[in-house]
Amino acid sequence: MTQVDCPTALASGMWRILGCTSAGQPVVFDHSRLWQPHDHSVDEYERFNIYFCESMMQMGGGKDFLIIFDVSGWTFSHVAHTRKLAPPHQHRTG
Repeated sequence: MTQVDCPTALASGMWRILGCTSAGQPVVFDHSRLWQPHDHSVDEYERFNIYFCESMMQMGGGKDFLIIFDVSGWTFSHVAHTRKLAPPHQHRTG
């Protein structure tokens, strides 16, 4: 995945890689209020997440990383669009 795969989401500045913890885990700051869900598709946002996860894995720390979320300024619209990103919960019976 490259920056070309998620140009609108990347330009939002929503996620910033800050560096690494003392244990070598990449740290990302998520300015959630900068996410404008109407500016790009769910597919692009998924590619954006993959791009950042791959970038953090390349920085080291294996599969472990730290994300700091700032959800100040979120609106109901943000919450409603976030639901589109998660698959419906599957109930198991038996």
